[in-house]
Amino acid sequence: MINKITKDLINNKCWRIGRSYGSMLVLDFGNKISYTSPRTGINYKGEWILIVKTANWILKQNNIQISTGESEKEFIDKNITLIEDKSLLDIIDSTSGTNFIFQDNIVLEIPKDSDMEEYDLYRPDKYVLTVGPDHKILHKDSTK
Repeated sequence: MINKITKDLINNKCWRIGRSYGSMLVLDFGNKISYTSPRTGINYKGEWILIVKTANWILKQNNIQISTGESEKEFIDKNITLIEDKSLLDIIDSTSGTNFIFQDNIVLEIPKDSDMEEYDLYRPDKYVLTVGPDHKILHKDSTK
């Protein structure tokens, strides 16, 4: 089901990645959409937004672990930039979690988490794919 919902995300570049609260990650893909914030003025977000909620994520390059959600915050901030400007080549979903495969042999692994949501993927059609806890999949209208 995840591959069917995310098929249009494949080959889009992640043009921004950042750490949010704790080790949560926010990745922006696709076209830049402008919006105005009363606090910060004009900003941009991706037409696709991936929010990694679980702290169990693992970032690898060439099958070597580079960083995890448990790493020091400064270390995370430095290493997640590997994903910026890289195209998403594939999403591999299994009962043990989801792997996001990027150019240059970069993989963001999001293992199954029994305690909390693993990730949300906001789509251009205003639907959101929520995965977890226990890799449970929910696809709903994000405006309701």
